[in-house]
Amino acid sequence: MLRKHDFRTVIAMAHNGYLDRLRSVPAFKRCTRRQLEQVARLVDVVELPAGTVELDGRELVVTLDPVRALVVGRRAVPALLELAPDLATGRPEEVEFGFEVVQRIPGVAAFLKAAGTTNHHDLGLFSLGANAPGPERGRVGLYHLAWEVPSIHDLAAGRDTLARLGALVGQSDHGATKSLYGRDPDGNEFEIMWLVPREQWGDLEHEASTDPLDLDAELARWG
Repeated sequence: MLRKHDFRTVIAMAHNGYLDRLRSVPAFKRCTRRQLEQVARLVDVVELPAGTVELDGRELVVTLDPVRALVVGRRAVPALLELAPDLATGRPEEVEFGFEVVQRIPGVAAFLKAAGTTNHHDLGLFSLGANAPGPERGRVGLYHLAWEVPSIHDLAAGRDTLARLGALVGQSDHGATKSLYGRDPDGNEFEIMWLVPREQWGDLEHEASTDPLDLDAELARWG
């Protein structure tokens, strides 16, 4: 378990260059030396595999890069955030489509709940560090996720939101489904789709065409 360092230990850390190592962490660059000494009493910087989240239930691991992590006792997190607020990730204004942030683990994860759901959370977002590779074409893995909206009007509202955020990357008519494609800040693609009423599918039940989507025409038809 990580122990809170006493003042003598912090002085020794300073002589050994530990405070300089802390200052190399982007979130601590704006800290004064006195603040760094306070940070040093709360945390350790250790070498751990990228993506590690916890050592045990009493300590939190914030991944810094592929080989380093910041280890802090859970009870010390509020004090640490006062000294280095840049460790906190995500801003409420970045949450769209009716999602609500129900829990944040600074520098590690955020859990979001969709509007109208009874789940604790519907989406979990985890940080792997600034140097983690982004999605790459041609690699085996998940292509994208699709979220269904209940009406064509919801799809139109989704288009407006994606366009406002500069995240709209495609609009397709797949016959039985009308789809928008967006890209999140990390480059992950996702789909928002509306399903045509089942009784209107006809031959489209056995087809998966891809044509340009005329959303205004679909609104006039189905709205």
